[in-house]
Amino acid sequence: MGTLGGFLMALADSVPGVSGGTIAFIVGIYDQLLWSLDRLVSGTPAERRRAAGFLARLGAGWVVGFGLAVAVLTGLFESQIYLVSSMFMGFIVFSVPLIVRDEHAYVRGRYGNLAWTFVGIAVVVGVTLANAAALGGDAAEVSAVGALAAQAGVVDPGALAQGVGLDAAGAVAEGALDVDGGGGIDLAALDAGSGAYLVAAAMVAVSAMILPGVSGSTFLLIFGLYLPVMDALKALMGGDFSVLPAIALFAAGAVAGLLTVVKLVKRALADFRSQTVYCLLGFMVGSLVAIALGPVTLDVPQPPLTADTFSLPAFLLGGAVIGALELLKHAVQRRQVARAIAAQAAAR
Repeated sequence: MGTLGGFLMALADSVPGVSGGTIAFIVGIYDQLLWSLDRLVSGTPAERRRAAGFLARLGAGWVVGFGLAVAVLTGLFESQIYLVSSMFMGFIVFSVPLIVRDEHAYVRGRYGNLAWTFVGIAVVVGVTLANAAALGGDAAEVSAVGALAAQAGVVDPGALAQGVGLDAAGAVAEGALDVDGGGGIDLAALDAGSGAYLVAAAMVAVSAMILPGVSGSTFLLIFGLYLPVMDALKALMGGDFSVLPAIALFAAGAVAGLLTVVKLVKRALADFRSQTVYCLLGFMVGSLVAIALGPVTLDVPQPPLTADTFSLPAFLLGGAVIGALELLKHAVQRRQVARAIAAQAAAR
């Protein structure tokens, strides 16, 4: 399951929808993933060999899946943005009840931790609106998703209607991104500020890849880096080495984030699992806003996803994919149980 799991995780990690961590959670390899990442750094020699073997199989599948995603999905994301965004929403909406079901012991009866859900929503929606403003958005462009944010209590409806706060947030994001209204960061011509921003974004994105919640690509989308990074990877695969320094910086940030976050995630899930799960659910709900604003981040910005451009068939297709992954997980688990029983019988 490691190789297939890595392949599926890469497909999820490469698009702003379900995280690779969510896929690992759904197919039943999440705990093994965290254990392997932790033991690879701090385990005994035997544990390191076992962890390295699992991660090698996972990594092989991930590389193949991510290469396929870079070659195919970036073009699809730009040409069929509303269909793809609707499908991503299906991924998230249909994943939520599965996570709640699997974590029911930490969700049911602990509703005081709902505050952490609103924290997760506020973080994602706040950064998303700031990025939309930096990329040339205004109150009119974000009205559809701004209404969702207002209903969630994340932003003040009156202030949103007047655009209050968006200009300031946009100025902060614009200063970090060095954008001029719609083009995004130029990875072929980095300066010190945008390079530092790229490293920080990579650290956050890889952290999200480990968490069973919002995807790392969603955070890249929030920070206005999804298409620049994917286009740079595609260019590098095509022999354009002008983006290599940016890719190296991104990889360095990803490694640093990975080494930092694994122990923190394990500690949070071990000691504060209920609060962490509620916060992750907030990230997932908030990421719906990021996906709705995804068209604004295109090289040629488009209006946000609305009820008129939303595709119900694509949304249901996303749900069907999640359902298929859930069935696959149960099939693998049944096979593992059967093998364990057969091994015990043979040992007698």
